[in-house]
Amino acid sequence: LMMLASYEEKEFVPKDATQTSQLVRLGAQILRKNLPHLTIADVVSLPGAVTGKVRTGWDLNACLELARPQVMEETMDETAKK
Repeated sequence: LMMLASYEEKEFVPKDATQTSQLVRLGAQILRKNLPHLTIADVVSLPGAVTGKVRTGWDLNACLELARPQVMEETMDETAKK
């Protein structure tokens, strides 16, 4: 997608989560292959819900806002839904 002249943002669908988890597993394999001193326990992927809780619990959203200003709006929208 980085090679596209333009990108049309679309809604996240369930198959996207599957593709994402497969990419994360492949990334972990590459890390273990290129950094052989790492063990399986050293490279762990976490579900998005866990990552979101950590981000909120450690108050990291403000840091993320510097890189992507929309993150605060999205976080507030998610909080309002609960």
